[in-house]
Amino acid sequence: MSVSSKKLAGIVSIIALAASACTVEVTEVEGEGGSGGIGAGGTGTGGIGAGGTGGSITPVVPAEGVAQDITLSVYSNGWGDHLGTIEVDTEGPVVIDVEDPDPYGSSPQFYIYATADGFYTELYGCSFGETINVDLDAVPERPNAIAGVVFAKQSYFADVYFANETLQLVGPGVNQSVTTDSQGRYGYEGLPGGSYQLEFEYQGESIILETINATETTDYTDLGFMEPMQAS
Repeated sequence: MSVSSKKLAGIVSIIALAASACTVEVTEVEGEGGSGGIGAGGTGTGGIGAGGTGGSITPVVPAEGVAQDITLSVYSNGWGDHLGTIEVDTEGPVVIDVEDPDPYGSSPQFYIYATADGFYTELYGCSFGETINVDLDAVPERPNAIAGVVFAKQSYFADVYFANETLQLVGPGVNQSVTTDSQGRYGYEGLPGGSYQLEFEYQGESIILETINATETTDYTDLGFMEPMQAS
């Protein structure tokens, strides 16, 4: 698979919004991972949809596959500290036994990013010693396509999928409303080549996630933003 992937460990840019005092963090998460279904159209809960002006765009639907060389990045649910990583060869059950020297509560709680090249990023939550079942969906190779996952990041407690939310996809000749699925995933193919933004209103603030480039194949980018109430 020649899916183009943008992967950075932390914040890649900070966008200061001219219309508000809020600073929005735009991040990319290492690798890709994910599971669950995306509908092929519409704006209903659990599916990716599109509608608006600028012509028709086609949703990208995740594909079946078995991920290899998966990285599990483990964070403290409470403080948000990165506690460590677990490397696994392939999908399946994994016991999470990373030590937390300063847990938020009486027992350590975690949120975990599961990433692998060519696959959608997925989030898991568990307690110390519990087992998670890692099961990721592949990012399909499509012409002039963009795809990824949007995460709402918090100062405390767990990051979450920005799920079932309506965003505005803005780019060359395109200004359309799109909908993330139940795992915060977006994906569209057949776009004019160039740079795109996802824009939306959330917690009273205007948020812009940029930049996503539509190229000859699928350009995969995970995007995250600090929730405005958390950022203040």
